[in-house]
Order: sequence, then C-alpha cells, then structure tokens
Amino acid sequence: MLCSGVASARPVVRLHLAGTLVRQAGGRVSEKPIDGLVLKAGDLVRYTIAATNSGTSPALALVPVGQIPKATSYVPGSAHANGATPEFTLDGKSWSPRPLLITKTPRGTISRPADPALYRAVRWISRHPLAANKRVVYSYDVRVNGHSSK
Repeated sequence: MLCSGVASARPVVRLHLAGTLVRQAGGRVSEKPIDGLVLKAGDLVRYTIAATNSGTSPALALVPVGQIPKATSYVPGSAHANGATPEFTLDGKSWSPRPLLITKTPRGTISRPADPALYRAVRWISRHPLAANKRVVYSYDVRVNGHSSK
C-alpha cells in the first residue's frame, strides 16, 4: 500500500521579554525582576529577549526588537547576542549600527552621530538562522533618566 503526504517542517519561535533591576554593591552584582518595582532615577535595567525555536526547521529571518522605554536612555555598548549585530533607531523607521542626526543649514546638510540617549529601540540582525530546538538570548541595558517609571 502506498501512502502519499507532504512533510511539513517549520520554525516555531517564541520570544520572552524580561526586565531586571541591576545593582552593584561590594563588587557583587545582583538582579531583581522589575515587575511591581518603582524605579528611580539612575537605576540600571537589563532587558533580555529569549528566542526559542521549538519547531522542526530553522528560523531564517528572526529580527527581535527591544523597545527603549520613555524616561530611560540606552547604555552604550550594552546590546549583546551571540552571532547577531545590534542596530538602533531614532524614529522607528530607519535603523543603523550608529544612527546619524541630519541637520539642514543654510550652508548645507550636517551629519553627526546621534547621542545614544536618543535611541528608541534596538534590533538584532543575526548572521545565522536560529536552528530547530535552539535558544538565543539578546540583552541590552537602559538607565532611568528622571521621574519614577514602571
């Protein structure tokens, strides 16, 4: 007896976002989930995005995005993930590893690197697909600017 069928292989990617308050005291680092905490100016928050592919084929075009909350500033150099390059946006439309501020003047256009405090989100461009049954963690830090935030 012959059976016919179509093999179905597909990625199944789940993303999990978590934020922790990072404190350093006496050379030790501690992290505490931010859920329910009132954050104060100067607090350092580490966001992690865990991507898990529980499917049967690689996720080819995974581009996770982490928002930088209002009243916080991105901490330069803190975006990390194995095998991925971070890019940032000032407006949610254009992305770059080093966004530029472009100013038009009577003498022409001036471009200069944007202050990381102006970044609104970070995304990661992976150099390789996320293999089936694998996990990768992306992370970035922000500092609370002024007012209490949650």
